[in-house]
Amino acid sequence: MFSGSPDIDKDKDGRYEIDCDSKIFGHILEFLRLEILPKGDDVDAVLNYSEFFGLYELSDKIRKQHGYPSKQMSEDRFW
Repeated sequence: MFSGSPDIDKDKDGRYEIDCDSKIFGHILEFLRLEILPKGDDVDAVLNYSEFFGLYELSDKIRKQHGYPSKQMSEDRFW
């Protein structure tokens, strides 16, 4: 997530600004803290955000749990 690209903005005090729907980001934090996968209507949005932020462990587990096809391994997965 902080490994290089895409660039993540910082505020005037040097804190990272992550532009993400707070409800969706809550699911991401829940996974990072407790490894709980999202359920319900937010799954697709969490999958999209997790891939955007490079959280491939989360996106791979969502794909497996919901029967979505695996995403092709590509160089852009390893910035």
